[in-house]
Amino acid sequence: MNCSNSFRVEASVPMAFGSAPRFNLSAFQSNSNLAKYSSFRDRQRGMTMALTNMTDGESSHEVWYEGSWRTVALEKGSLVCPPEEAGDSFKSSLRHVYTYDTRDDPRMASSGVLMRNTLEVAGLGGDVKFVKNTLEGQQHIALPSFGIALAFSGSLGFLQSLGGQSSRINDRFFLGGPVVMRGFRTKGLGPRGSGKSSSSCAKGGDAFFTAGVTATMDLPSRVLQALNVKGHVFCNTGNNIAVGGGRPVWKQMPSMLSNYRAVLGMGMVVPLQVGRLEANYCLPLRVMPDLGDRLARWQLALSFES
Repeated sequence: MNCSNSFRVEASVPMAFGSAPRFNLSAFQSNSNLAKYSSFRDRQRGMTMALTNMTDGESSHEVWYEGSWRTVALEKGSLVCPPEEAGDSFKSSLRHVYTYDTRDDPRMASSGVLMRNTLEVAGLGGDVKFVKNTLEGQQHIALPSFGIALAFSGSLGFLQSLGGQSSRINDRFFLGGPVVMRGFRTKGLGPRGSGKSSSSCAKGGDAFFTAGVTATMDLPSRVLQALNVKGHVFCNTGNNIAVGGGRPVWKQMPSMLSNYRAVLGMGMVVPLQVGRLEANYCLPLRVMPDLGDRLARWQLALSFES
């Protein structure tokens, strides 16, 4: 398994004739080669059942069941997790996704709100037990008098292991990269272990937060304006921490917030049919290289908005 690949076979039918809600049944397999950033490879095989497309105006709900057999294979000499956390595990979980979205354009919004909450509970059988929640929010405000659009965004996540267990590396949060946390390399912010190089030892965290403000404006070029290419300036902050041992995650929230990192930057944004392309220059404001922060001043990224 030297590369990442996946396949899924899925069947979907409406819950009732002519109704919007749908029942989905799928079988899948994914192979993820994460050796470059985290010195391990992850293989997952399983099935999902879901109720989707349950909408009410701008709100929607999804309910998923997943049963999956996971295999973590560590690279030789890797210490990103104890050997007992590698190998095979079986996850049986329920997941609920709530989305409220009034944005005028998910690729490059100038007005509207997005709120998305994902709650997953694992332990309905199997040997993986946790409660995992991720909350994401966006507020977009157009200021036509100044020719700019402001965007305020934030996210917060926690992974609480149950039964006194430590979390597994393939369930943790990873932070960093031009889409997730500008100014940091992919998986470049958060706990680090030992590996073949300093770039391949991201361990992942049990709690994270991000917050940011972005101002987007037209560029002084008719050609770029015709192509809908925008300029933006931004400030991002965030952190990602490990707890371990099944200890209460919420008790570590003050430490997570006080050890925040911050980045200021500017760049160009190009809306595409599938998302948006960003080219950015980033200036670190508050970083902690002694904790393994891996920075990236110049970044180019394609994000898929949903």
